[in-house]
Amino acid sequence: MSPDPKAAILALATEAPLVPLDGVEGAFIRTLSIDEVDQLADIAKNSGIVMLTMAIVDDKGVRLFDEKDVIKLRKLRAGAFNTLSRQVTKVNNMGGTAAEDLVKN
Repeated sequence: MSPDPKAAILALATEAPLVPLDGVEGAFIRTLSIDEVDQLADIAKNSGIVMLTMAIVDDKGVRLFDEKDVIKLRKLRAGAFNTLSRQVTKVNNMGGTAAEDLVKN
């Protein structure tokens, strides 16, 4: 009996394992859904910071930041932001210009 390809594809919607955030004990990166990536594409300003709020979580997968933290996170130094955003885009396989565009915003 052959596997059900529809079920196999839909099974990809389940949460992937959390990936430890380098340099920050107790912080992890979660993979974003297509819906969340689409939301980021619609954001003209601060999309890189919003990406961090969506993807950085605790060990239970609960977000460490929310929309109210965007103003505080904008004060991050560029080097720190780039380090964080590179990790998040790598875990989420957001290569090429998509990742660069998010970082610019």
